[in-house]
Amino acid sequence: MSFHYDGMFKKKTPESTELGDPPVFMFFHCVEASPPEDDPKNGNTIITDTRRLLSALPETTVERLKKISLEYRTSLFRHNGRVHTSPVVDTHPITGELVLRYHEPWGPELTKMHPTYVSSVGHDPASNQKDEDADFVTEALQKRLYSDEFCYWHRWVKGEFVIVDNVSQLHARSKLGMGGRHMRRIHFS
Repeated sequence: MSFHYDGMFKKKTPESTELGDPPVFMFFHCVEASPPEDDPKNGNTIITDTRRLLSALPETTVERLKKISLEYRTSLFRHNGRVHTSPVVDTHPITGELVLRYHEPWGPELTKMHPTYVSSVGHDPASNQKDEDADFVTEALQKRLYSDEFCYWHRWVKGEFVIVDNVSQLHARSKLGMGGRHMRRIHFS
């Protein structure tokens, strides 16, 4: 599962015409962990601290990222073609630190479920023109998101609880093994 933050595709109210109601925090409970016979890399939650990642980027890269907003599309939530739009760089509402707001592109070649398409605001994906801003964001972030310098691979243990800052951190999931896992999640601000 791709790097993302939760609440991107949630409507604030049933009548809302805009998508995006991200919680500040996520509370995870591992009801059942991946079985020990599974590959230990399966079923992990990968968490990247975007504050640290941003602070390691060249200033010119951060300045360009600050000027870019992206649109995210997926059929998963069936919101009649609505998209989630957000700036790539935002300010944490509690700490005031710069953070990344990003969903990794996740095309049909990566999932059998619902792909997520990413484009810059104002770019027409049907135009067949190169989306320089979206490409720049992906190029600047892709390898760093998975870098050991910024990310932590959490192997779940049955019964444990983990709280994640959904604003300063992006998360993903490694592939599930044959045994799967059972997680519960609560959002709160």
